[in-house]
Amino acid sequence: MVKPGGKLLILVPNNKIGLDINRNITKFDHILNDFQANITEDDLTHLDEVLEKHNLKVDIEAVNFDYFKNRSINNYIHRTIHHHVFDINLIKELFSYLNFEILLLDDKYAFVTILAKKRY
Repeated sequence: MVKPGGKLLILVPNNKIGLDINRNITKFDHILNDFQANITEDDLTHLDEVLEKHNLKVDIEAVNFDYFKNRSINNYIHRTIHHHVFDINLIKELFSYLNFEILLLDDKYAFVTILAKKRY
């Protein structure tokens, strides 16, 4: 938990480039429902979408599709599936919901960097 006035630094994969470029942005309600249901990393709800739309061209660790599929099915061990895909609007919505003021939001690189401060 972050105390009022405390700061939080988060990096999320940039949906404009990289592994998730072909995937749809996750809806806020979906993320909230996952949180409320205590969904964990062993959940494979998004497996079909990941297998279909993952950008294998830039995933150098995914040797081929079969290897990638096996790695994804065993995500709880490998922790390589991006369960959710974020864009700037979703990030703003999430931080607003959590009562954080965004101090920095940079999406120039492979990861979006967010620095936020918990409101009082």
